[in-house]
Amino acid sequence: MRVSAALLIIPVAFLSLGATDCDQFHEVTVPATDSSPPMAVGSAYRGYLTGNWSAWGDPLMHSWETDGGTLYRNGSEDMTLVAVASSIDEGGAKRVRMTWTLQHECCRLTGTTWSACQTTTTPETTTEDQQQGTVGSHVSSGVYVYQPIVEPAQCPTGKRTRRLTLDFRVRAWNFHGGQSASGPHRIIWDAPID
Repeated sequence: MRVSAALLIIPVAFLSLGATDCDQFHEVTVPATDSSPPMAVGSAYRGYLTGNWSAWGDPLMHSWETDGGTLYRNGSEDMTLVAVASSIDEGGAKRVRMTWTLQHECCRLTGTTWSACQTTTTPETTTEDQQQGTVGSHVSSGVYVYQPIVEPAQCPTGKRTRRLTLDFRVRAWNFHGGQSASGPHRIIWDAPID
């Protein structure tokens, strides 16, 4: 299946209502055959805390490259970053998986100098979602999952968070067994110095 030019604008502006609800996804009919793999897209978004993460947007960067790289690095303001993994296919995206780890770096800050740093890394975690359907079903062209980048724990006494780094990989499936992968992708939040 060929990728349309609209898909290359890449996706997920204002992800809001559910794992297939996104204003860049649309309804498609699952074809009888589909020899092209879906797109596995890693994205960085600016998040807006609304209690249940149901309203957020501001796409910062998207990548479907197999070697990933740093999608976004923030060091200028205190804001919430969100990693998004999407499966996109014009014949219907069936499933998406995000596998991720979060590194939390705690340091002592003296003036504008960081010192005595220690880093902890969360165990590798997998988040996934899928939609149901068969040949002839009306389904969404995309499925996504997301992970807000938040401090996993407080730093030891006398230290504060210097950096949060989320590394993630994306795997995507369509309804005919086609698969693709991208990443590892990286999103870095550097704490602003007061």
